[in-house]
Amino acid sequence: ASHYLYALHGKTAGKVPPLDLQAEAALQEVVRVLVRAQALASAHDCSEGGLAVALAECCTADRDRQLGATVKVEVGDVAPHAYLFGEDASRVVVSFRPGERGRVEAAFRDAGVPLQVVGTVGGDALRIHGLLDVKVAALDRAFRTGLPAVLGMVAAPHQPESQGAPGQGTWRSTSPSASIGAQDEATA
Repeated sequence: ASHYLYALHGKTAGKVPPLDLQAEAALQEVVRVLVRAQALASAHDCSEGGLAVALAECCTADRDRQLGATVKVEVGDVAPHAYLFGEDASRVVVSFRPGERGRVEAAFRDAGVPLQVVGTVGGDALRIHGLLDVKVAALDRAFRTGLPAVLGMVAAPHQPESQGAPGQGTWRSTSPSASIGAQDEATA
């Protein structure tokens, strides 16, 4: 059961991924603690559209300062589309400055929640090694004009007021199956 399956094939099928309530509670608690401590700049779940959609939404979240990402994940025996668009429970994209790495890793470790390094933030495209390479502007255009296009409306393109140079950050995962997070180093 996923948005991907329905959007591309018009099918609603499959089982809803199981939810481990203890794992979910541990993940939510460690994320809340780190947000309150200002160690995380953002957190985004992967429950609607999976990892690829969460990453795309992170890249386009700030219309005035969009950042790409370069990510490398090991999909193992999982079909690439299932890995990228699977809506498994308890996966979150978290973002933080590279200087917060030790504190974030310790918090996740102490909470018993997996965390995995999978890439870097920066550039003008979302690149998932060997699986996906899309310019952030195209992701933004698809996101911002998708519903108006379906409804037959015309959307005016957004013109950013300024274009800052993208910084570099670190992507992290909170799941052994890799959910990812990012943060631009220049963002406080």
